[in-house]
Formats: sequence, C-alpha cells, structure tokens
Amino acid sequence: MPEIEYRKNITSFAMFAGTVPEWMTTITGMPDFSPDEVIVRQITFSCTPDLNNKPTYMLWSSMNNDFIGSMCDASVFTISPNFTHRFNNPVSNVLQFRLYTPGFNQPLPVESIIADIIIHLEFVKYKHSHRLV
Repeated sequence: MPEIEYRKNITSFAMFAGTVPEWMTTITGMPDFSPDEVIVRQITFSCTPDLNNKPTYMLWSSMNNDFIGSMCDASVFTISPNFTHRFNNPVSNVLQFRLYTPGFNQPLPVESIIADIIIHLEFVKYKHSHRLV
C-alpha cells in the first residue's frame, strides 16, 4: 500500500427545489495538491417521498464522467459506497454532479424532485518514489 502524502476531505451540498437537478461545486482545498485518487465516502439524500412512485436515483459526477452512487426516494437515505476513482490527469477544482433515474439518458426534469444531498469526498495524494533504473 503506498504511503499517503496528502489527504483532503471535502463536503458538497445541494438543494433541489424545482431547479435544475445538477450542481457544480468549487473545491477550495484542491489547489494545494494534485490528487491521485478520490474516494466517495458517504452520500446522504433527503427528499419528500413520492408515495405513488418509489424511484431510485443515480448520481453522476464529472470527476470520472460516470456514476458514483445510487439512492432511493426516501425521507433520509445514507450510503457509504467507498467508491474509489484513480485520476490519470490533473483534476479541476470544479466538479459537476447530476441526478438521473435508471434507464434514462438525460438528467431529471427540472420540476421532478425536491431534495437535499450531501456528498463526502476524500482526495488522496500518494508519495511517489523515484527509482533510478
């Protein structure tokens, strides 16, 4: 296991109340180092449940251009996916997130959800040893 040089925990928060179901967040601690990976430690999702329809949601992120977690339409729902994504290129300090419903290729419609979401991310940079060959 490589030795950790830097570690930075970030919390992102968004409210959806008839607004576009995506948000961007600026990671203010990121300029100090270029992370090797990010770990999605926890996602907490709170919404007004639709009693007639129990949808599930998928959370997409620009940091890996893919889904990083999923949750259900419930009063409060917390998951700890511990999803790890290794970066191959420098990381921007602006991240974008979107909510999708399974089976659809577009983010949720504007008026479709009233909810809050909190995402805990851990950015990690490892010490790199430089070997002479």
